Amino acid sequence: MLDSEYQSGTWDYLDGLGERPRHLVALGYIIGLDGPRRVLDIGCGTGSFLESAQHFPLSEYHGIDLSEGAIQRARRRFRGKDAGFPVRFEVADFESFTSESLYDVIVFEESIPYARDPLAVLARFEEVLSPRGLFLISLCYNWWQHPLMERIADTYRTIHSAEVINEQGLTWEIRLLDGHSSRERLRLATRRGIWQASERSSELAERWVMIRENMRAILQAGPRLIGLRRGRKSRNEEP
Repeated sequence: MLDSEYQSGTWDYLDGLGERPRHLVALGYIIGLDGPRRVLDIGCGTGSFLESAQHFPLSEYHGIDLSEGAIQRARRRFRGKDAGFPVRFEVADFESFTSESLYDVIVFEESIPYARDPLAVLARFEEVLSPRGLFLISLCYNWWQHPLMERIADTYRTIHSAEVINEQGLTWEIRLLDGHSSRERLRLATRRGIWQASERSSELAERWVMIRENMRAILQAGPRLIGLRRGRKSRNEEP
């Protein structure tokens, strides 16, 4: 389905000027970091983020997307271009993606809501973050993405956040998050004796947090279901 949508131009608006400001805010966070800037872009599509990122001093860029058609277009788009740092595009499902490399920033630009269990996906991506690694998450305000951002912000420590509004009135919230803060909270809880110091109890603790946060989001989203009007398919319909 995604391949046919990319072929028909459904997602071409992502390359428009109205999308660029959020890319530049995200890049501002990345280039402000000390040390290496190895970036993993989850749901990279045809390379909209890299179109802006290629002009900034990154250390490495790796984009993945479920759509083979999107990745083929991204490769053609940047073939022969010298970004000044290694660039790689890969067809991959982010819910099962693994890597032997470590990344300093993992970018989710409106891709994390498409996970069946967003917080579980973020927890798994902690394994490919460098010791000081960060999550950079951008979500457009609507009835189902905003509660998700609140759950994520409750789980991971926010280093900085910003809002971007384009000419159509679409508003994005962009958060730079400590990618290891949720795991650290669990370690502290274990040391205090709340959980037994074992791998099994850690798994149970993480599952309990997941269940609790998902239930709260359902209760929050319920009243908003009444009287909602359908908007642009890609942002206002839950996948």
